[in-house]
This record gives sequence, structure tokens and C-alpha cells, in this order.
Amino acid sequence: MRTGTTLQPGRRGTRKLVAQYGAALLCFPYRYDPVRRRRLKTVELIVDEAPWIPPPPRLVEVGITFKETELRTRIKLAGGIWNPERGTWKLPDSVAKQLGLKKRIVQ
Repeated sequence: MRTGTTLQPGRRGTRKLVAQYGAALLCFPYRYDPVRRRRLKTVELIVDEAPWIPPPPRLVEVGITFKETELRTRIKLAGGIWNPERGTWKLPDSVAKQLGLKKRIVQ
């Protein structure tokens, strides 16, 4: 089954479901069943809400040579922090992957 159009509460065609589910209603994704040749209108509801603090990003150290000035600039712009004791740059794991530095991560 694949998901198609997703309607948000308040859009055309959602009035009855908004009246039925109220503020708990998140969205209405349409699902398509090619075997049975059916379009299904489903609802996503908020059933619980609690405070959540996301975990801090995992920091990794990346080694680059002194002559790689362009890469150093990209790391700085991405929020990297220089560690002079180890001669490496500290940055979040996700940023290192985005910059293509996965193989340069120092253990």
C-alpha cells in the first residue's frame, strides 16, 4: 500500500473529520491499495503528549591536513570546533556525514 496526498485539518474535504476528532487530529493521509483497487482515507491522531528533550548530538573528531583550507572553512561554517591538543575538528556526527567526512573520523 502506498501513501498519496496528505490533507491537513481545515483544508477542503476535512470538515466532518475535524468535527469528529477535534484538536487531536494531525492529518489525513490517503493510502492506495493496488490489489483491492481501493483508496483509503485514514486519520492520524495525537493520543499522548509529554515533554521531551532531544539527546545532544554525538560529537566526533575529524582529521584534516593543514593545507585543506576549503574543507576547513566548510567545517567552521558547519559549527566545527578546533581541538588544538589533538589536532582535530569536533562536530556532530550528522554534519560529518553531510560533509562527506565519514572516512576521516578519528576514533
